[in-house]
Amino acid sequence: MATNACGSDTAEYTITTLPNNITGFFNTDTTSGCAPLTVNFTQYSIGATNWHWDLGNGNVSTDGSVTTTYDTAGTYTATLFADNGCSFDTVSVDITVLASPPADFTIHPGQHCVGTPVQFTNNTPAPAGLTWDFGDGESSTLSAPTHSYAAAGSYTVTLNVASTISPCPATQSQTVTVAATPMAAFTPDPVSSCIPLDVQFTNGSTGADFYQWSFGDNNTIGIPNPAHTYNDAGTYTIQLVAENLNGCTDTATANVVAFPLPVSAFIMAAGQSCDAAHRPTAHQCFHRRSEPCLGFRQWDELRAEQPCGHLRGARHLHHHAHRFQPVRLHGREHG
Repeated sequence: MATNACGSDTAEYTITTLPNNITGFFNTDTTSGCAPLTVNFTQYSIGATNWHWDLGNGNVSTDGSVTTTYDTAGTYTATLFADNGCSFDTVSVDITVLASPPADFTIHPGQHCVGTPVQFTNNTPAPAGLTWDFGDGESSTLSAPTHSYAAAGSYTVTLNVASTISPCPATQSQTVTVAATPMAAFTPDPVSSCIPLDVQFTNGSTGADFYQWSFGDNNTIGIPNPAHTYNDAGTYTIQLVAENLNGCTDTATANVVAFPLPVSAFIMAAGQSCDAAHRPTAHQCFHRRSEPCLGFRQWDELRAEQPCGHLRGARHLHHHAHRFQPVRLHGREHG
């Protein structure tokens, strides 16, 4: 109603108040978990024709159902605004994202070669369990395992840790690079003979750039195909170390045997004589005292001024006194 000095007037309007028939509602597949946590939101609001999401991590949407990932630990409030152009409703839920404990491990520094164990060490505090994935299909549950790779290349090593201080697993990955390893091989020729023994070594190594030989008698050399002379009898272990430009090495060994030279010698049994005044009453014995090169020797004929037969083995019977020429005792060298 409006009035002034001249009179008054009245106007009427009808206001219709409609009931709020919007019921906002949505569901999530989870409300807590370890970062990064992915959550699916599905709205089931009643009477709504429009939806607006504020997911609490800076992401918004007007879709009916949405998905978002919470990368950082914390508590996030996700809110749905539902309306039909006249009325609206709002519903919210808190999403709790748990932090994963820090995972940490070290790879032993230095050059890593095919076939050579690589040392890994876990540095994660308070581990309840460990699982290593070495990137080549092999794994371990040890705290400080070693692992050898069969082929050259780069491998992603992953450590998964179950912690006593958090329900969330800890994970860390690093890359290890493995270089090729040469293969050492060689052949000695000959492998045995009498001293002085001259041996030629033929190098059969592959993938190598440098060589180091040890001949087993305190002599070394660094050429591919050496020769060496052994002047003393014995068994010698030769070692070849083959190395490539990456610093990876392989070792091969072999033995050669140097036999001693023979020393021919024999003695006549003590107390025996061959002159007429001391005719022997027993067998006259000759004993071989040769030092063999390989164990086999032969006796030469014992030549006398008068025939007295041949020396058989190391013993011969003489019934008459004779003067004998020197005996030659032959020793056959090996080879």
